[in-house]
Amino acid sequence: MNFGKIGAINNCANVLDDAKRNVPLTFLNGNVATTVSMVEIDLTAAHFKGLSLHVVFMLIPMLHNHRREEHARLLKALSEIVEAGALKPVLDETEYQLAEIGKAHERLESGQAMGKVVVTV
Repeated sequence: MNFGKIGAINNCANVLDDAKRNVPLTFLNGNVATTVSMVEIDLTAAHFKGLSLHVVFMLIPMLHNHRREEHARLLKALSEIVEAGALKPVLDETEYQLAEIGKAHERLESGQAMGKVVVTV
């Protein structure tokens, strides 16, 4: 589960709404992962369910030379899965041109987007 909205570029305005919708869907003592860290979130609901929150920052191995070999193996395995076509992103039905970036952002903020919002440059 991910509290973020749009992959690596998370829409922090929707993180709190996502948490309110998603925490009730988790199992007791479950795990929640997010790539969003620069936001204040009320973790009361997560606390009452005994959830473990994992904040993922993918650059740690490179920045701190920490378990880089393991990270490299994971990225290699992931690239093989992607190249085999076994991992497909969920894309929102509406695509935008760069000139429509405001409309794309409005769709994200409205909560209507399902998956990644594509903006063609």
